[in-house]
This record gives sequence, structure tokens and C-alpha cells, in this order.
Amino acid sequence: MRLKEKQFLSLKGRSSTIRRFREEFQQAQKSFDRKLRQCERHYRQSFCLEIDNMVTSNPNDFWDKIKKLGPRKVQNIPMEVYGPNGEILTDDDSVLNRWKTDFHNIYNMDNSTAEFNDNFHSQVLSHKSSLEDRMVDPLYDENQELNTTITIDEIRRLIHGAKNGRACGIDSIPYEVLKYESVISVLHSLFQLIFETSIISSI
Repeated sequence: MRLKEKQFLSLKGRSSTIRRFREEFQQAQKSFDRKLRQCERHYRQSFCLEIDNMVTSNPNDFWDKIKKLGPRKVQNIPMEVYGPNGEILTDDDSVLNRWKTDFHNIYNMDNSTAEFNDNFHSQVLSHKSSLEDRMVDPLYDENQELNTTITIDEIRRLIHGAKNGRACGIDSIPYEVLKYESVISVLHSLFQLIFETSIISSI
């Protein structure tokens, strides 16, 4: 296929000759692709047979074999950063020093951060005051959908939409347990209690 490709790309002459070399190259390319797919199938079949016939008491060996079936993931961290003038630095000392400086700046606050927090707090208070003034207005139309309690149908729809076999949250309760109807009823009662408590506390 490589030879036919070189002949086709380097050819200069009549269109009929170019067409013939192009067809020969395309035929060689199809033959190569067919052979490549056959070799890939043969390799995967032999690999599956090797896993099927593997005898080991260590489960890690089995899962290491399984991982090799999928695509390889490159986990190397690229050792390159942009310099102060926009150039790419690849030496280890420059990269590590740049990382050290960036992380130091992220985790150490300065006066500008405090000024930002004060400005943000004043903006929030101003927005809160304007919302309260609008709510006092007799023509204010409140959002009934947001002010109503959570229904059991909403809880049921959200929980049944969660996928099984996922990692548990901080409560260590798997999704499969939450999908029981009795658990959904308990969750609904809990949300109602939280909603009523929030209304009482706001009053």
C-alpha cells in the first residue's frame, strides 16, 4: 500500500494513467484495512481466550487483563508551562517553580480579595433590599411553583432517574436502596418537614 501511494503521489502524466494508479492505490488500501481488521479480531479473540483460561488466585491479575482490552489512557503530566513572555518552558526546574508560584498565589489571599468580598457583600445587600421592596409592592406576582412543597412524584422521578451501581454519597446509601417505595415516602415526609420548618422560621 505504501509503494502504491508513493507511485500515485509522484505520478505526472495523462489523466487515464493517474486514474489507474489511483485505483490501484485504493485497492491496496482496502486490502490493507481488511487485513488489519482481521489481525485485530484475531488478537482480541486470543486475548479473550487467555483471560478465559487464566487460573489465578489473585483477582488483581484478572482485572489487569481486563483493563488491557479497553483504550489506553495516558496519565503522564505534561511537563511544560508558558513562560512570562509566552514561550513554552519544558525544563523540570522552570515547570515546578511555576507550579509552586501559581499554587502559592491561589491559596494565599491578598488585600484585593478582601476588597472584592466587601464589594460583593454590598452588591448582595443592595439586591436583597430591592427584592424585598418588590415583594412589598401590592402588584407583586410571586412564583407559586417555587413556593410550593416538593411532591412525591418529583422525588420518585429524580430517584428513578439515578443510575444503579454508582458510588455512594456522604450518607453511604446506594441508589438502589433509595428506589424502594417506602424509602421514597420517608424522603417525601422529610422534605415536607423541612419545608414547614423553613416557613415557620421565616415567620
